[in-house]
Amino acid sequence: YYNEYKSYLRMPRNVGRPNVSIFVRNLPYEVNSRELEDIFEKYGHLKDVYIPLDYHTREPRGFAYIQFEDTKHSEDAVRATDGIKIRGREIEVCFAEGDRKKPGCRIYHLSITHIISLI
Repeated sequence: YYNEYKSYLRMPRNVGRPNVSIFVRNLPYEVNSRELEDIFEKYGHLKDVYIPLDYHTREPRGFAYIQFEDTKHSEDAVRATDGIKIRGREIEVCFAEGDRKKPGCRIYHLSITHIISLI
């Protein structure tokens, strides 16, 4: 049931005001900035790719912020890449709030029992 109703877990998608910065979550921990540049630069010129690291381990935290030069390019990237797979993991892409501060998309966590009750 989870796969059938996973849209209930992410409602609504691509929320946030379109701007030049996008938030990418559920990245494989092995992904690097060059790999993200290769994926996202086809939608427009990139200004920055930032993969936050854990303070203690210095390992990637599984998400990134990507900044474009133009809002049109970030809109194209969000539409085209939300839900694609990178190294076997389905990523979520939405507009960031501000320049690299916080995601603009919301995740709602529902129990399996609640999802089954929606059937």
